[in-house]
Amino acid sequence: MTPGRSSTVGVVAIVLAYLAGVNLAWSTAQIRVWNYFNGVDILVMVALVGPFIATRWLWPSRIRATRIAWFLAAIMACDVLVFIVTTFAPSGGHPSLESLVLYFAALLRVVMAPAAVLALCIGLWKGERALVIALGVVCLIGQSVYIVPGPVHPFRWLLVRYWFGGAVP
Repeated sequence: MTPGRSSTVGVVAIVLAYLAGVNLAWSTAQIRVWNYFNGVDILVMVALVGPFIATRWLWPSRIRATRIAWFLAAIMACDVLVFIVTTFAPSGGHPSLESLVLYFAALLRVVMAPAAVLALCIGLWKGERALVIALGVVCLIGQSVYIVPGPVHPFRWLLVRYWFGGAVP
């Protein structure tokens, strides 16, 4: 496929959809992570991440950029396992170790999530199926909002309310 106007519009749509999704879901997800995290949140995380991860076997991509986005998403999805241990392990896991893993995973996501969004944009530009790209964007939104950030985490800079001095959980 020769990149054209529709590809450019698609790339802009991916970036805007990612930013809109992060802005719309950030507060709700963060309040749940910090105050009410339970099995329902695990199910939501799996529902957001799982379909894109499954595309590797259901609709394998021939486009390298989409495969790179998949690998980045799969690496970021490993923190779901940590959330599962802290939620369902009989001992509750080792809270200090899990919080360190989740905190450093959130720091790595500052680089990995934008790189995966860029890879999805390139994948769309090169002709990847729209469904796979859409599932990837939803996965990255879920991976971006279900994190354990510090008070000055760079993802807060993506939030419109943060720009205008609004309270951001």
